[in-house]
Amino acid sequence: MHAREFERAIAECRYILELDPGYDRARGILKGSYVSLGRFEEAIETYAEGRLRADSSAGTLADIEDLRRVYATRGHQGYWEWWLERSGGRNEAALAALHRVDDLLALLEQWYEERSGNLPFLRSPIYDPVRDEPRFQDLLKKMGL
Repeated sequence: MHAREFERAIAECRYILELDPGYDRARGILKGSYVSLGRFEEAIETYAEGRLRADSSAGTLADIEDLRRVYATRGHQGYWEWWLERSGGRNEAALAALHRVDDLLALLEQWYEERSGNLPFLRSPIYDPVRDEPRFQDLLKKMGL
């Protein structure tokens, strides 16, 4: 996925999940690859499968249905707003997709100060919507990326 070979990532993640259906990292990469290709329905179903494996409570079912409903009524914008709301405003992919550059950079700068383990992934495709922003480029330079 990080090499932007999304179809290959999808095929490999599907294979991995056949071998180990509980491997959440592969499910996350699969979901991200679908999103990168604009295949949001498949991303939502991948998310739903993972959530239901962990918890099939009424709350989980309602959460999944809420995401499906939001996407059906508000499309990509609603999808990303849903994720941002669920994260308390701290979902970097949603911030990038919604082009909330100031909020995204504030979060990334906080992570930089905290030496967060997420920062080595700044070359990820989730940041493509803000890749050309000067402040984002400055952060990449500061990190030697």
